[in-house]
Parts: sequence; C-alpha cells; structure tokens
Amino acid sequence: MKENEETPEKKKRGLPKGLKGFLIRAGIIAGAVIVFFCFFGIHVYHGNNMITSLRDGEFVIVSKTSAPLADRVIAYRADNETRFARVVGLPGDKIEITKNKYTINGSVPTEQVFFDTRSETEVHLNVPENHVFVLNDHREDERDSRTYGAIPYSDIKGVVIFTMARRGF
Repeated sequence: MKENEETPEKKKRGLPKGLKGFLIRAGIIAGAVIVFFCFFGIHVYHGNNMITSLRDGEFVIVSKTSAPLADRVIAYRADNETRFARVVGLPGDKIEITKNKYTINGSVPTEQVFFDTRSETEVHLNVPENHVFVLNDHREDERDSRTYGAIPYSDIKGVVIFTMARRGF
C-alpha cells in the first residue's frame, strides 16, 4: 500500500454529514428571514379605525419598498405606536376638510369608503414634499392626519400588501 492512500482505519476529518446539512439549511433559512424583514414587515392590527379594510386582530404584511400611492393603506408611526390609515393626499396636493366638505385639489374625491368625511377639525393644508395626508376609513375616528398633520415618509413603516385573519390566538 502506498503512503498517501487511505486505509479503512483512518477517520475523515470535519463535521459529520448530517450536521453539515443541518447547518447549511439553517443558514439558508436565517438568510431568507433576514432578507424578508429587510423588505417586509409584519404587524397585528388593533382597533376599528380602518373598518372594513382591516379588522381588529388581523395579521398585516407591509412592503417597506413600495411607494405610498393615493388610496393605498399604509402603516405609520404616531404617538409611539403603529397606526394604519389610507393615503388621500400626496406631496403638493391641497386638502380642505370642513364640517360639511372634503376636497382634494378642489374636487370631491370618489372613494370606496362607506363613512362620510365630516369633521369637527378643519384642515386647510398643502401637503409638503416627502409627506402624505392620511385618513382613517372610519372617518369619525380623527386620529389621522387631522390630528397628526401630514405624515413624513420617514414615519411610514410600509404599504399594506396582505392581511390575514387571526383565529384562535
């Protein structure tokens, strides 16, 4: 037998085959989770301000890379909590909300919202650059841009792309 030939008595060095496969799979899963959370966020919606778009207790997945376009529901940060609302005004839009009137750039918007936008709070605002104006779907809850003003892009956590009812938790 030659010197550099392996004999059955010599053991292979390194990780056992099963452990090596497990570590590779665990690394791939960890990488996928990290990539997922770089581009997406998961939240649980609490409240009734977005009835009928969102229901209390639903899981909500948001895209951190999508632009906040008009009529899209977004997650944003206000009062140290994550809130959800519908984008109704983009940078440069003129928003007018009075007790009996709601207009964007002088026109009454056509929306798929079931609740009237009558407000005790009057708003006369030109939406600044890098901000959006949001309203709750349930318009009686005025904890939206009528309270917080225009929402800066830096406070937007993402655009809602998927919701799922949570049962039994």
